[in-house]
Amino acid sequence: MSVALVVNADDLGLHADVNRGIERAHREGIVTSASFSVVGEAFDDGVATCYRCPELDIGLHLTLVEEHPLSPPESLGRLVGPDGRFLDDHSALLGHILTGRVTRAAVRNEFEAQFARLVNAGIRPSHVDAHQHIHLLPVIWPAIVGLAIEHGILWVRVPRFHPVAEGAPSRKVLLLRSGLNVLQRVRRISLSPLRSPDSMPALGHSGHLTTDRILRGLSASRRGGIMELVAHPGVTSESLLERYRWGYDWSGETEALTDPELRTSIEREGYLLRTFADLAA
Repeated sequence: MSVALVVNADDLGLHADVNRGIERAHREGIVTSASFSVVGEAFDDGVATCYRCPELDIGLHLTLVEEHPLSPPESLGRLVGPDGRFLDDHSALLGHILTGRVTRAAVRNEFEAQFARLVNAGIRPSHVDAHQHIHLLPVIWPAIVGLAIEHGILWVRVPRFHPVAEGAPSRKVLLLRSGLNVLQRVRRISLSPLRSPDSMPALGHSGHLTTDRILRGLSASRRGGIMELVAHPGVTSESLLERYRWGYDWSGETEALTDPELRTSIEREGYLLRTFADLAA
């Protein structure tokens, strides 16, 4: 039985060296889709990448951490710090949400600004997700669902880590993943009329994907339905390592995603490379 597999590269637009890796992984490899962070420093280069790769399906990678917002900082309350930038990570953001210092209106307005920037560049997203999976958090979830429904976006990522401990570098990360797994079950209940991929193989290794990890992840995932492989290809450079200290192996992922043996194995096992735009048609 054939299984639809979307291979989605996150973080388009964050850095020129991420854009370079995504383009290569699409042209020479199995990447079918990318999620665009429009607040990234390499936005214009990311738009050019989209136009050079017309078959690359594009989604919106909504961002509320690490970068500069598009909305005036004074309108965002505690979504931003004293420097006018978003907070460092989703754990800091969660603290402000739980204490009532982040409003749904502020989140929705920033999301609308990010959506408008992508559309004004001539790119209509077929799917939506969020940097560091922050869209699963309270206050933020209804904002992303509302935006998707209003703008006719069918697909929203609802990530699930399975097995939850796979690739977790620390107990803190394991606890965060466990919390996200609880949230994803709740979010799937309120997903309709939107849709989400049924499984996300090797999600715990995203940022450190290898050919073997991808194939083992596909094998371990539930067959049937629609699968999304979340990837982070790029070209590891001094500039990229200095800007984003996540410990990702961007170049290693690019090499894995362009490995001819990976494509051969995927095709032999009956996976069909698809895009969210295809699946919405």
